[in-house]
Amino acid sequence: MTNGAGKLTTYIIATLAITLNSNASFASEGGELLQRHVERLEHAKELLGKHYNQSVVKNGESVTDLKKFILSNVKKKLPAAYRSQAKKITQTLLQQSEQYGFDPIFLMAMIENESSFNPKATGPVGEIGLMQLRPTTAAWIAPKANVQYRKKSQLKDPILNIKLGCAFLAQLREQFDSHSRLYLAAYNMGAKNVERALDREIWPKDYPRAVMNRYVKLYSELSPGKANRTIAQNSVSIDMKASNLDRTSDIPANIDGISYEEMKLILE
Repeated sequence: MTNGAGKLTTYIIATLAITLNSNASFASEGGELLQRHVERLEHAKELLGKHYNQSVVKNGESVTDLKKFILSNVKKKLPAAYRSQAKKITQTLLQQSEQYGFDPIFLMAMIENESSFNPKATGPVGEIGLMQLRPTTAAWIAPKANVQYRKKSQLKDPILNIKLGCAFLAQLREQFDSHSRLYLAAYNMGAKNVERALDREIWPKDYPRAVMNRYVKLYSELSPGKANRTIAQNSVSIDMKASNLDRTSDIPANIDGISYEEMKLILE
């Protein structure tokens, strides 16, 4: 083999290796994206129950990549001083939704309801930041979330605030056995207060309804032009399993007029 032929062979082998590695990487990324998509839809069904199929949220099944849509909304809603962090905040929302199995659109609805995307927002009883956490709550959840937390001023850091807020929400979700109306209410009024309310035959609904209204509104703004419709383009079929969603499937989106006795049957 001549020297030139040897170099050509080496070049071809190197190019083939790069191509194979690139294809493997692409396939891996596609698989991860598909998995995140499935988890997002599972959480959407958990949130909406039997009303999912008639909701605008179902239209989101054709959209797998929400990054552009989320980034656009985050940029638009953040105060000007924080817009340079929009990409980091978007990435954090996507990472946390993947870690805990949340719909990232739901996390956006939570933040919009809590603070209107103002990292410096403060509440009437000491809540701070995007997800309006109390310093005591932050100190309690930080070790569980493996987040370094020392002082309340850190809660104005949007990235840290989102990480702690999502960890706290995930804890409540587990505590209330994935009953979305209950863990949403608990995020706002505390788990013990939710339990006390149920003991007094009161079903907390105002806060969950406010968040869900924002959630549905965000999905109504989501269109094929704002995200990649890779599921439709690649004709990929998603098999949505009910798993634990049956526990919330009879909870209506508008729960006004539902009696406590009816609600108890749903919760059993």
